[in-house]
Amino acid sequence: MTPRCLKCGKDNRTGDCTIPGKIEKPRCINCNQEGHVASLRSCTAFPKIKPKKGEAQNNNKPKNAQKKIIPATRPVEANVSFTNVCSGKINQQMATTGEITALKSQESPRLTTQSEGASPTNEDFGSFAMYIAELQNITAKFPEIFQALEDMSKETNDINKLNIFLKGVARSFNKAQK
Repeated sequence: MTPRCLKCGKDNRTGDCTIPGKIEKPRCINCNQEGHVASLRSCTAFPKIKPKKGEAQNNNKPKNAQKKIIPATRPVEANVSFTNVCSGKINQQMATTGEITALKSQESPRLTTQSEGASPTNEDFGSFAMYIAELQNITAKFPEIFQALEDMSKETNDINKLNIFLKGVARSFNKAQK
């Protein structure tokens, strides 16, 4: 197949064309209309890509690609790795409604905030950053509070955590009063 020039339509490459520069009113060498070049895909005479035999048109997905439906919640099983669950090597049964409600009733209650459910705003992040900076300032001045925060991380009971924190604050207050 010999190349044809997009500018003049003769049997030479466009780079070797005798017409210098850009043409103001190009002529299509496919449909002979003025106003566009042959490489315009919306040209009526632009060669269309024909599908191969046996292939469906506009189907970019594999034929056997079906989504696996994984249940949203299920009970946690001991000694089962994440890899085994994802690979399907173990029995994956959907939890019954009774199991789900039993699991929810076993969950420990958690504290809710005033803005829970609402998306955080820049104002919330600014306040949070200010609180962290203030906490960092206080723990630098009062090492007893810092030690109390470290001890709190080892505790699981919230009441005990609060007790540890308040004792640290009281120790810091007593030292500051002396």
